[in-house]
Amino acid sequence: MIYTEDYDGPYLKKFAIPFYHTKIEGWDVKKIKLDEIYDANKHHMVVSDQVTDYDTNRQYHFLLEGILMDDLIRVKKCFGIEKQIRINSAWFQQYNKSHNHSVHNHGFGGFSSVLYLKFDPEHHRATTFVAPFLNNFDGNVFEYEPSGIEEGDLIVFPTSLAHYVPVNRSDVERRILSMNMN
Repeated sequence: MIYTEDYDGPYLKKFAIPFYHTKIEGWDVKKIKLDEIYDANKHHMVVSDQVTDYDTNRQYHFLLEGILMDDLIRVKKCFGIEKQIRINSAWFQQYNKSHNHSVHNHGFGGFSSVLYLKFDPEHHRATTFVAPFLNNFDGNVFEYEPSGIEEGDLIVFPTSLAHYVPVNRSDVERRILSMNMN
């Protein structure tokens, strides 16, 4: 079937959506460093549909580059990008019970990412992506929810790709680090 993961039939590669799902190398060590950045900045977190420091003066993206540089190099190689990828903004998002994030994108130009810091597949769903085109067979909105998501997974995608976070129906906190890169 055309919409299965193993489909390798004819398609227009120019219309393909760049999408990269990988595991952070050395996750156990990097998680400690990322948690330290979160702990140092959590007093800036604001509660809305989720808990976030998005609307604050975040200045830790340069620290993230130092921690994640080898992973950013892998992203660069995967997408065939010649120049080094730089993190130009980053923020934490925490989803407690009943929290969600409605359909949105991160503007135009470059890549965005989701790094799963606290994620329990028994209780949480992954970020869901909305195709920029309708399903060719029934005309409905076409969505993709990556499978096999775990803590330490990084997903990189175009900033303009619409996505959302389904409601957290559990008492288990879900936390991500979101980054925009170019």
